[in-house]
Amino acid sequence: AGTVTDSSASPVSGICVTAFDTVTSASYGAATSVTGTYRVAGLATGQYDVQFQDCSRRGYAAQWYNGKPDRASADPVAVTQGLTTSSIDARLAGGPPPDTTPPTVTSTVSPPPNVAGWNRWPPTLSWSVTDDTAVRSTGGCETTVVNFETAGTTYTCTATDSVGLTTTASRTIRLDSTPPTITGTPTRPPNQYGWYQAPVVRGGREPERGRVRP
Repeated sequence: AGTVTDSSASPVSGICVTAFDTVTSASYGAATSVTGTYRVAGLATGQYDVQFQDCSRRGYAAQWYNGKPDRASADPVAVTQGLTTSSIDARLAGGPPPDTTPPTVTSTVSPPPNVAGWNRWPPTLSWSVTDDTAVRSTGGCETTVVNFETAGTTYTCTATDSVGLTTTASRTIRLDSTPPTITGTPTRPPNQYGWYQAPVVRGGREPERGRVRP
């Protein structure tokens, strides 16, 4: 039993640990946990060569106990059946390259806005957060139904990955569900009978929250 760490002394999970009987070459295996610890069960009394190998192919260099590059140079481990042989540890070189890419945050509005950026019906805003390692936390990334008229309300989603890299994305929603109101006013009043005897120009006013198309 023992613990496997990387070059910075952080525990490494998913490392395959194999004990080979030095006489019969029979092998017994285990894998490290999230805390980097392992325990190989079922060993009879004898001498064993212990190999540490990155079976997940993350870039850790394989080694044999005690920090040896091959089986021929490995230090044998003496085991007594029924007893725990502890502190058979390993510190592995290499490993995955450092994460320098922050999370990717994208937004989707359904139904989508028109070419001018306006929605006619209440839209649903949803977010997608992805990362090449793991997303540790998010904020403001909940799915939202915008059911009130607005000339521009901005929503923001922030995501942080497992190494602390952060991405923030924003999306502005514009919703106009009310049709335009049109009023007309003649440039001069009619005669006493309500008639015009000459052409009259009517002025128009179109108050509207969004854009009015001609």
